[in-house]
Amino acid sequence: MKKTLVLCFVLLIGLCGCSKKGDDAGLGKDSPAFLLAQELTPVLPALDPAKTVSLVVSRNFKITTVEVIQFLQTSLGNRIQELKALDAQQLKDVVERSAVQMAERKLLINAANDAKTVVPPEELDAALNYQYSRAGGQEVFQKALSDNGLNLEKFKENIRIDLVIQNYLSVLLDREIAVTDEEAVPRRQIVSDAKCETCHENLALHGSNRHNASGYCQICHNPLADDSPYREEEDMPARTIDFKMLIHRIHMGEELENDYTQIGYRGTAHNFNHVVYPGDLRNCAKCHVDDSWMEAKGNLETITHCV
Repeated sequence: MKKTLVLCFVLLIGLCGCSKKGDDAGLGKDSPAFLLAQELTPVLPALDPAKTVSLVVSRNFKITTVEVIQFLQTSLGNRIQELKALDAQQLKDVVERSAVQMAERKLLINAANDAKTVVPPEELDAALNYQYSRAGGQEVFQKALSDNGLNLEKFKENIRIDLVIQNYLSVLLDREIAVTDEEAVPRRQIVSDAKCETCHENLALHGSNRHNASGYCQICHNPLADDSPYREEEDMPARTIDFKMLIHRIHMGEELENDYTQIGYRGTAHNFNHVVYPGDLRNCAKCHVDDSWMEAKGNLETITHCV
């Protein structure tokens, strides 16, 4: 477990660096990414495709503005044109968040490669077939990608990288969290991904490589965690980001009596009072499994009173 915590701290420290050292890689002058970067330069000069600004620097790699534009092009496809509607601060936030996501993935994939983590072909095929089935078949899926300006091979590679990272973290946690009981007792399951995805399709957050709402999310969203690292002094007290409270309050959304705003990375405010839950909030079984809500049922009244 200590190594997991150290990795988290390395991510936070490693992303603080900023440099203007150049990179030989650039955008093709006739490429859509180059032309878009030119259009965005008056709003955010750092995106000038004729220059290369390093946003994240570590001992083993750096993330440049050029790479961020390429990443956004690959991730968003035709939707990348929506960046033109953003003001300077909004565009800066998108670029910074993307750079962080890219750096985090590189740190994790480097660690996974050092650990010789592999993804069996059948596991990759199963993940791809799952995506195809959700879309109504492989041809329908490929057409949807093409219509949105996205590349199937790059999509497959992203899926492979996600699986490598997940397998690496799974092995790391299994090794570092010792089970000392004579007979191992599994953690009580509260929710399931299957139930989440009856509303949320392919639920994945923080760079689209965090899945498993029944256990993975709680590593960071635990009872001791809050948003104090990003909340300004005048906005204190901090709010908990404990998974139980966070998810209940987000789903309450417009029913909440008080403001519910979490402060995220780089001080970004996320307000959830507008969220509309498309069902009956009293139906706990919609998200919970095996009557798992019963132990906490007496506390649910407090959810509407955000302090």
